[in-house]
Amino acid sequence: FSALRGNEFLALLGDRDFSRHGIYPDFFGKKALIPKGPAVFSHRCGATIVPTFMIREPDDTFTLFFDTPIVPDPAEPEAKAVEHITKECVAVIEKYVRRYPDQWYIFKPFWDNGAKKKR
Repeated sequence: FSALRGNEFLALLGDRDFSRHGIYPDFFGKKALIPKGPAVFSHRCGATIVPTFMIREPDDTFTLFFDTPIVPDPAEPEAKAVEHITKECVAVIEKYVRRYPDQWYIFKPFWDNGAKKKR
């Protein structure tokens, strides 16, 4: 919070929720557990989210993409804002995964929504 309130940058991953406290928007047509932290930070601090992706090119160089900023609406109630912002983030992630499917790798089952307990 202090970085965002100080008008600094904060980088967060937005496609995996490891806390099991995220939300379940549609992701490629199926419910998936997505972190709500980026949306919560954005709404509470008034911080714009700039979706950013790095793609490895065939010659082993990288291209960095900055997508259209997602600006929170401070008048929106927090629960609705978090859902809205997260859905916007998911739509951008889907766009890049569709464009570069070989660049996104899932290390664990993604659409099980955490239903299985850790052993």
